[in-house]
Amino acid sequence: VALRVFGGRPLFIDEITQLIQAQMFAGGRLWRATGPHPEFFGSIFIANAGGRTFAQFPAGGPAMLVPGVLLGVPWISNPVWGAIAVMAFAAFARAAEPRPGVALGATILFAFAPLALFMSGTHMNHVPTLMFVTIAMAAMARVMTASAPRPWVALLNGLALGCAATIRPVDALAFALPAGAWFLVRAIRDPKRWADAFAAGVGVALPLAALFWINAQTTGRPLLFGYELVWGKNHALGFHAAPIGMAHTPARGVELINIYLLQFQTYLFETPVPSLLPVIAAFALT
Repeated sequence: VALRVFGGRPLFIDEITQLIQAQMFAGGRLWRATGPHPEFFGSIFIANAGGRTFAQFPAGGPAMLVPGVLLGVPWISNPVWGAIAVMAFAAFARAAEPRPGVALGATILFAFAPLALFMSGTHMNHVPTLMFVTIAMAAMARVMTASAPRPWVALLNGLALGCAATIRPVDALAFALPAGAWFLVRAIRDPKRWADAFAAGVGVALPLAALFWINAQTTGRPLLFGYELVWGKNHALGFHAAPIGMAHTPARGVELINIYLLQFQTYLFETPVPSLLPVIAAFALT
């Protein structure tokens, strides 16, 4: 898919911008000095601040392209991360599903669903995020089904969630909040499980510390991300003017959610049958 469909090239502006940042990382730099005519070398997703030029995206996404850049084949990174995501999902399915046939079928479906397959052929940061989230799911399933504390596995869970947060922070938060609540409830019920909760917390903190350090070196403040530097408060969560100009209202939010669901029905399996139909049927059967 990466070679035959996308020609091994980044085609979307997000991909191009993150590959530029990955090339900086591969060269041992967090940013490039802004030249005398930045208007000829920038884009809407490139930040220029204090004589530094760098991508607006969190550092984790471009960092995951660095292995491919160093090998001279940047396109190969995401297919590898996609494959690891499949293996992690298989481990999760075996821990969560007692019927081996169902776990295998779910894993095959995950591996060959067109949405996952085609996304894994891109340079988009969704793919390493998916990999880290599935690793976190697999590790957490092992911790929660174990009869005794598993702090090293819990540490892996935290590290994976922390790494996901260095790529797509809000996506990672959606998984980290319920995971943290689960660890907390288990620790309150069984004090020996505090070892798991503490290890998971340390795991989350380590990648975030690296991200905050990189932010401090680029934007000037640990908690200031590049996209906030470029777009200001318009990039914050909530209802207000969107970065590209239009007003993001509750009505537009409902409209966008509806569009996402309609597109999800089309692109998940690329079949004549709406993709959400079997999902709804599965929920009905349970």
